[in-house]
Amino acid sequence: MNETTTSFRAGGFALLELLVATAVLAVLAGALVLAFFSAQTTVLTGDRIGANAERSARGAARLTRDLEESGIAFADTSARLHTSAAPGNDWMANHFHDDSAGLSECVSSACPWNVSVEAGGTFEEILPRAQTSRNRELSSGVESVVPSGRVWRNLPAPLCPLDNSYAASGANLDVLLLFSPRDPGGEFVMSEYTAEEFDAGVQRKADPQGIVLYFPWYDARLEKLQIRRLAIYRSDLLAGAGSSSNWTAWAGNSPPDVPAMTELLDFGTDGTTDGEPDGWIPLTPALSDADLDRFEISSAGGASLLVREKVLSSSGWYKRFYLQVDRGTGQVYWEVQFIDYGSSASWSRQASFQRAPEVVFPSVVDFDFSTRVSNPYSAVLNPLGVSNDRTVRVTVVLDSQFETRGAVRHVEETLEFSVQPRNG
Repeated sequence: MNETTTSFRAGGFALLELLVATAVLAVLAGALVLAFFSAQTTVLTGDRIGANAERSARGAARLTRDLEESGIAFADTSARLHTSAAPGNDWMANHFHDDSAGLSECVSSACPWNVSVEAGGTFEEILPRAQTSRNRELSSGVESVVPSGRVWRNLPAPLCPLDNSYAASGANLDVLLLFSPRDPGGEFVMSEYTAEEFDAGVQRKADPQGIVLYFPWYDARLEKLQIRRLAIYRSDLLAGAGSSSNWTAWAGNSPPDVPAMTELLDFGTDGTTDGEPDGWIPLTPALSDADLDRFEISSAGGASLLVREKVLSSSGWYKRFYLQVDRGTGQVYWEVQFIDYGSSASWSRQASFQRAPEVVFPSVVDFDFSTRVSNPYSAVLNPLGVSNDRTVRVTVVLDSQFETRGAVRHVEETLEFSVQPRNG
């Protein structure tokens, strides 16, 4: 008897096949989800970078216009101190030291940030492929070059995250002071012709109406280093309290008896204390026309201040220019006093007001404003200096910081350009 065995398979899938299919579907679904979130993150990152790039472009355009409308002779970018009583203590630096809590700086020559790409250095992809200029210091007549390093915010320890070297507290940052020909309403003001200039066909020049300042501010609440802009006007000073007695030095001005911006800071012949204005505002300690001449960031009463001060005190003259700006609040104190002892003439004004600074670049890592005066080129001592005496070089390292899916992302970009001021 033959025994026949019949095998058959019921419709459907075996358990093992179902498990394999389920696993494959789970992998595919996971890949799709990851691809979706990756694409979403890429889109969000691109949107944020695009928005920050647009805002940075507006800031660069604003800064370029201010520079072009100013004069190179009045583009002041140097921190300095001059005292005629102790000239050996004079100093000058391309950068201003900002000791705001939360800021620190790495100046190690081994740090990737401070290694020149042209010299064969390598950078991590996130680092900008450019280098900010070096800090040129002048102290007691001896020139030294100090690297300006990567600025960090709120480090848990004073160590640079890039190479674990020491990060010093505070940061070497920059300030820019310009004369602007725009009035409080934004109108560009031209100087008035004299009869002789009109007859000679002399081209009219811009008439500075005020001072524009660009300066750093660390916003501790946002944990961001910003570049801010503040404009103050001659009309702000003239609206303040003051007096005038027998003062005729500006009688021929237009309007009469109103000082030009240059006359407020021109105390005498450059390099002397003779009190006789020469039409120029010296920008170095060696050429100062005052007994005290300083431009620096300082602190008082818990406020971080930007101070520009000049004082001349001699047997024939007393002249004082004092401008103080609270970098956080925009509170301004401005005082000018001139006394001519020979003719018993005097003029003074003082004004105090608050004006909110404009945030031009909302988040930066580092920035530099350089001229041939503040950061002169030297093939040996300062190869990254400025060689053109008509140029202001601007370097801004932007930090686009934003949060995506609970993680903070940073994208850094270097913006570098040069501008030639047109007026003076």
